[in-house]
Amino acid sequence: MRKPSGREPEDEVQAGFLAVHRLLGDLPSEPETEPEPEQPARSLRSQILSELGREGGKIGGKARAASMTPEQRRRSARKAAKARWAARKAS
Repeated sequence: MRKPSGREPEDEVQAGFLAVHRLLGDLPSEPETEPEPEQPARSLRSQILSELGREGGKIGGKARAASMTPEQRRRSARKAAKARWAARKAS
């Protein structure tokens, strides 16, 4: 059995009702769809801040690693590895 395409009703009685009314001109032949709302334009401030955030994210990890002691890096790496393996075991 085929799936309804969304335009046709699933009920045979309703399909007959709609077909008769379309023939008589009481109903539109295609259901009307609402137009999609336009996306608001991003402000200049928003664009500038997103660029700054992107640049900071590119260098953030390297700067953090350079400022950490070897013991702190080791702890951070162990914590990250535990989180990765915990996620793998959970799924």
